[in-house]
Parts: sequence; C-alpha cells; structure tokens
Amino acid sequence: MTGPFRLLLASRAASALAGGLFNVVALWVVSRYGPAAVAWLGLAMTLPRLLSFVAGSLVDRADRRRLLVVAEGGRAAVALGLAALLRGGVGGPGALVAAETLMAAGSSLFGPLVNAWTPELVDP
Repeated sequence: MTGPFRLLLASRAASALAGGLFNVVALWVVSRYGPAAVAWLGLAMTLPRLLSFVAGSLVDRADRRRLLVVAEGGRAAVALGLAALLRGGVGGPGALVAAETLMAAGSSLFGPLVNAWTPELVDP
C-alpha cells in the first residue's frame, strides 16, 4: 500500500466512525420529540444521498484533494455547530434534521470521491 492510499483509507475509516456516531446520537436525541421527529430525521438521512449522481460528476471535474477537505471539513463544522447548539440548550428537532441533511449531503459527496480516487492511489 502506498502512503497516500493509507491516508485515504484512514480518512474513510474515521469518516465512517464519526458519521455512524453522529447518526446514533442524532436518533437518540430526536427520539425524545416523538415518532414524527424520528421520521423526519430518517428522511433527512436518506434524501440527500439521492444526489450522489450529481456528486459523481462534480468529483470528476474538481480537485479531489480539495473536495475531500471541503466535504469532511463541512461535516465536521456541522457536527461541532450542532454540538454547541445542543450544549447551549438551543437546538431542537429542526436543528437536528437540518444538521443531518447537511451531513448526508457531505457523505453523498465523500463516497463517489473515494471510489474515484482509489484506483489512482493503488499500484497496479
């Protein structure tokens, strides 16, 4: 394995772990607001992933390294912002649904990006 591929693999593992933890915590917090809020959160988790085909064309045209930093940096900023809102007692189910929508949009960009970049980083 090459050094850049190891870094990409580590970022993929960290992204999967952080995204999974975010989803579990978001479901746990939003479950306090009832089943309708859970349904809205599920919709927010799913609908942005339909944009993966748009993300694929963006990945083919943009600098992949910069796009990876923007996608993952944006997801981290959303998670930290939501944590600050919840810690301050300001965030409610609307904030959780909005944050989950942005997280899923970033994730829909991350998947095609990694899949397109991997063959360039692996020796034949």
